[in-house]
Amino acid sequence: MSSADAPALSRLLLLVSLAAKPFARVHEHRWGISLPEWRVLLSVRDQPGISGSELAQELGLDKMAISRAVRVLERGGYLSRKTAPGDIRRQALRLTVQGEELCAAMSPHDRALDMHLLRDLAPSEAEQFMQMLDRLVAAARSQRGQRSPSEP
Repeated sequence: MSSADAPALSRLLLLVSLAAKPFARVHEHRWGISLPEWRVLLSVRDQPGISGSELAQELGLDKMAISRAVRVLERGGYLSRKTAPGDIRRQALRLTVQGEELCAAMSPHDRALDMHLLRDLAPSEAEQFMQMLDRLVAAARSQRGQRSPSEP
């Protein structure tokens, strides 16, 4: 089967694998954080006060992976968690000053990696690609918990 005949999911997973490995290697080497930790850090930056279970939903990761990433980032001084007002079971996550500084330090590198990933696309194609990814993510989220068309 040629790559043109491969299912879309297979091609998406291949792209993620090929793009994520060098990205993760650089982040671990330069900043000492893994790819899941980076994803958690950016989500907390963009949504201060988010909880671990909300992060799991947002990122499509299991709760244990989120819990590990939060624990590592908290130990590293990048995140803090406090009991949310009105719900003692909910832990609200926020970046610390050190976490904000780390995000700022990584930002130029992250943008450069994005540009590298999209370098073979014209600007309009890159914009379309990002819009299509957003649509596919939204569709996958809305179908979560539903049976796959291939399931009996």
